Amino acid sequence: MNILMLPHFLLYPLAVILCIVMSGCGSSTAEPSGGSDISVPNTFSVDETKWTLKPALEQGDEEILTQFFASQPDFQGSTDFQGQPVLFLSGESDRRFYWLHGAGDATSWSCVHFEDGSFDVSQGTGNPYLM
Repeated sequence: MNILMLPHFLLYPLAVILCIVMSGCGSSTAEPSGGSDISVPNTFSVDETKWTLKPALEQGDEEILTQFFASQPDFQGSTDFQGQPVLFLSGESDRRFYWLHGAGDATSWSCVHFEDGSFDVSQGTGNPYLM
């Protein structure tokens, strides 16, 4: 029986990537998960910043999520971040990843906001695009 031994510094990044792929982030569709009936707009504004829908995650987007989950291990495996996120951009490096769950007034959402190299997490209920 052959056992593949990998150095410990390779195992953690591989585990994080596997978690993201297994949670659905490897897909290329930008549909909200969990059966939410909130319609995803093409654009919305928060504090005079215009956010534009990006129809599909690319490798760079997935790398940002990998970096987030590596830096925040408490969120790995959380049901708040399961499925395919909806991605909005406001510039070259500013991103908001939204996960929607539930329906109607009971819709809950989680957002990972990446800006200037740092992350911010917000959560709430209702329509996150009407802030």
